[in-house]
Amino acid sequence: MQTAYLNSPDFSFFSDAKIQLDFIINHLSSSDCNDSEHGEVEKFICQQGNELLRCLLQGFFDQKAANEVALNSVASHHEGVLSHVRHSTSRQINSLFGEVIVCRKSYGHRNKLTLPSNRLVKITFICSMKAIKIKRVQNF
Repeated sequence: MQTAYLNSPDFSFFSDAKIQLDFIINHLSSSDCNDSEHGEVEKFICQQGNELLRCLLQGFFDQKAANEVALNSVASHHEGVLSHVRHSTSRQINSLFGEVIVCRKSYGHRNKLTLPSNRLVKITFICSMKAIKIKRVQNF
């Protein structure tokens, strides 16, 4: 999500999740769905609900990236003080809900970049019918 669109009421970090939720609700409200067996409805909710969760996670990462403050430098145990900042680096990760892209700033010496170790690097999800918990993991 580009930051220029954040002031528009039609766009937000979670706009894809809102579209997906509306799609699910519209389908469940349709006459086509009224004739479906409950197993078909459960399968639809499972598949499309998983996509909704993926969109929510992507929105979270997009929001976090937009709000990330650039530091003057970061300290690395292995490489000392890293003062060269590269903006908008990204990596694709496979989450429990599907593929998402994580954008963040990276730090290093000129021509050699490293992600800071004191930041959230990997997320482990524990998903149950009652709750979704996020655990922070220090090293990738």
